[in-house]
Amino acid sequence: MSWIPPEHWSSAEHVHELMHRQGIRPQLSPAVLSAALDLYEDAALHKLSRVEARAFFSAHAILVPQGLETLPLPWLQQLPIRLWHTRKPHWDVLPYLLKSVATEAGVLRLYFPQELIIKEARLSLWDRLRVTLNLSMRPNLWLPLNPSEEREIWNRHPELRNELFTVRS
Repeated sequence: MSWIPPEHWSSAEHVHELMHRQGIRPQLSPAVLSAALDLYEDAALHKLSRVEARAFFSAHAILVPQGLETLPLPWLQQLPIRLWHTRKPHWDVLPYLLKSVATEAGVLRLYFPQELIIKEARLSLWDRLRVTLNLSMRPNLWLPLNPSEEREIWNRHPELRNELFTVRS
């Protein structure tokens, strides 16, 4: 076992390491994912979704995570639903503290203050949550875009055409 600073666990680099260890490879570049997420942005809907997300965390979690306002609209809308699905069916609240969320290089970053300081070789509960949530958010780096998203990015971002259909390795 080796000591890893807590900041690393919530980093994009750590999430990429987790995915790599699971045999999951990126299908999109961060630039293409950013363009895909931008397709859904709507300022008024983002504001409403922030209010709804805060209400969810107030009702079903111990605290409201910092950084909700920084999430792209699709992820902001999906985060409460995806987190809710990670609990046992009979639970009325989430069983863990999520102190902050952020995005970095196409990755959903999650910081859990109760995460242990010692990093074990096995995949921890916190790391499983990071993998699950990053894979379940749509769109994400690890799944191809749907045809309508591809078409829209092709039309709006000619500078991304070369990498749009390139599968990452």
